[in-house]
Amino acid sequence: MSDEMESALEHIQSKPEGVLQSELWKELGVDSRKCSRIVKRLEESGFIDRIEFKREGIKTYLLKAKQMPVNPD
Repeated sequence: MSDEMESALEHIQSKPEGVLQSELWKELGVDSRKCSRIVKRLEESGFIDRIEFKREGIKTYLLKAKQMPVNPD
């Protein structure tokens, strides 16, 4: 996993209520296109859920970390 993906995942995991994708890219200091690619990879890898969300008529996505099973080892 790239450092940027790891940073994004840690940021999303730190917010149990979720984080808006439209805010995530600003908080990470990357452009929106790069953030979209990071989010897509995290979603495809099963780390996050991406839920359609509208705020003031503008569509964005609410990103929430999935609960991962704990490995007993």
